[in-house]
Amino acid sequence: MHRARIGPQVSEPFVTSVVNSVWARPGPDGTITDSPEIYNLTWVSKGQMITGFNRQVTSRDLATVRAGYGSQATGVLTSPYVNATIPPWRDGGIASSPDGEGPAFNYGVPFHAPFTRTVHYSTEGRLRWQDEIMEGPGVAYIVSAPTVYQPGQHDAQRWNRGVFGPSFSPRNPPYRDRDLIWPLVGLYGDGAGRFGRSYTADARTTLTRDGVEIPGSEAEGVVQFSVPAGEGTYRLQIEADRGAPGTLSTRTSVAWTFRSAYTTTRTALPLSVIRFSPKLNALNTARATGRYAVPVTVTPLPGSTATAPTTLTVEVSYDDGGSWQPAPLQRAGDQTIETLQHPNRDGFVSLRATSIDANGTKVEQTIIRAYRISTELGD
Repeated sequence: MHRARIGPQVSEPFVTSVVNSVWARPGPDGTITDSPEIYNLTWVSKGQMITGFNRQVTSRDLATVRAGYGSQATGVLTSPYVNATIPPWRDGGIASSPDGEGPAFNYGVPFHAPFTRTVHYSTEGRLRWQDEIMEGPGVAYIVSAPTVYQPGQHDAQRWNRGVFGPSFSPRNPPYRDRDLIWPLVGLYGDGAGRFGRSYTADARTTLTRDGVEIPGSEAEGVVQFSVPAGEGTYRLQIEADRGAPGTLSTRTSVAWTFRSAYTTTRTALPLSVIRFSPKLNALNTARATGRYAVPVTVTPLPGSTATAPTTLTVEVSYDDGGSWQPAPLQRAGDQTIETLQHPNRDGFVSLRATSIDANGTKVEQTIIRAYRISTELGD
């Protein structure tokens, strides 16, 4: 294929030409599966077709991430994907939406988790990179927020580590638009705060207004609710049971109580999620026996009226929710830490929590089999 600009450069700003490439060092079997090192390279031409293309890339031009990927299921393949998004330039040859747009760079090199690899990203043009992983046949789908990397930058990232729980998408958060409520929530975000969902989960969504249930409808695979214009107290609840081969967060429930009224524009719902971030190994397992610290974070939906909690309680269960006991909380700097006493046996830890903010907005979460514990792990 040959391409080049013919005629004068176009004065109207638009994206005209993109060069994408993925480079992989061979894995142990000589194929690119389980490649230990990946290069994601993208360049964009502003306002004209590329006439000739030549780049000599050095490590100084790239950002490098040492990525460690955990596993939620054994014996399945994990497929990563990466998208390079053009920033929202408004002059200089490119126009795009406020969120940015650009080359769909949706290709990745698969691996068997747990796995660690080095990933390099090109940095020219202030591209925003968004990574995704899909573990197995829909066990886990986790996506990062768009990130701008700097030349020579070095980072370490931990992916697919629990607790897997409710999360907000960076691009499609839950909102109300006039008389429609769209409860766009993922139930399987990871412990680092990335958005996540599972295609093996059977989910049910209900909404009540002042105690009266409102029927929902489905549009393009997404549940929506048509609600009265006047202000009311809403309770939105999402429950899901997770099927095989997933073994964690097997039953998840989250419910929000909040006030809402007619909006003239798309408005973020006043919701928060509670995230647990224990130190787990690559198989999402902690040691049994002894005291164990679990950081707890309450995250209001960005752009909404939800605020930091004034009240937070956490409970723990070691018998899949058959019985519950309070978990002591303490502050450690800007973190809240719950202290658990793991039993001396293999099994699972389940968690539930309730948070209320200054506006009276409440979130209640329950996660059965939040993470695994094992007597074979030491300190």
